[in-house]
Amino acid sequence: MSIGSVPVESAAAVSSAQAELRSEFLRNLVHRKTFIFGAVILGFWILSAIFGTLVVQSPFAQNLANINKAPSLSHLFGTDGLGRDMFARVITGSRDILVTAPLATLLGTVLGTALGLVMGYFRGAIDDVIGRFVEAFLALPLVVTGILGVVALGPSDSTLIIVIGIVFTPLIARTVRAAVLQERELDYVSAARLRGESSLYIMFVEILPNVMAPIMVEFTVRLGYAVFTIVTLSFLGFGIPPPSANWGLDIFSNYTEVTAGYWWEVLFDALAIASLVIGVNMIANSIESTLDES
Repeated sequence: MSIGSVPVESAAAVSSAQAELRSEFLRNLVHRKTFIFGAVILGFWILSAIFGTLVVQSPFAQNLANINKAPSLSHLFGTDGLGRDMFARVITGSRDILVTAPLATLLGTVLGTALGLVMGYFRGAIDDVIGRFVEAFLALPLVVTGILGVVALGPSDSTLIIVIGIVFTPLIARTVRAAVLQERELDYVSAARLRGESSLYIMFVEILPNVMAPIMVEFTVRLGYAVFTIVTLSFLGFGIPPPSANWGLDIFSNYTEVTAGYWWEVLFDALAIASLVIGVNMIANSIESTLDES
């Protein structure tokens, strides 16, 4: 049986092959050591964000008798200039970032995927017009755009999510568009058109599942960038406002103390940031490498 010039059996075979490739991709991914190590690091910080307040003292508790104390058994990461326990602030400091960064990345991924599907599927004038706006937006430095957005809307978690999500949208849209341009020429898409399916159905039901791999890569890569962006904005005074336990904010508040010999007030926050970004990047690299081998 055929629909127009495209055999139904051929289209079904393509869909089955695509499903098998996705299953093989996931199997290969979870067997990569870099993916496992990255997942362990990310998992540690997720658990810290969820249960940190149950196992450490309050990150806001001040003890003026313990100002600027070096790391010891009673204060593993020392204390800051207000006598607050740095270990408690590092552990609980993951909460704001691990809420804000994933939500901002998810927002950018959803918007960017929708935009990339439209650009890649319709091409022509629609692609050209949207593409010009995307290119103009990409010309702006990410941090500068973030600062302008935060200044305009006011510093808060919601503002960071919206601003970073919008900044990531054109970056992700460009990647999704490239993947859709390849998929739209395959037989299963032609078969869907001949069956009379709507453009929305073809884009989101037929094509979207087959471009999820590059979208996953983009999400994990942008998640690392989101962490850095949030930390940078906090360090510059445009991020999550005090007295929140936030790694970037603590570095901003304490970096001048390093010259006085209180290195621990910055070091452990910096190591926390580095470990989280490394873990996310290990996951992203594993997904990309597995995708290249599939």
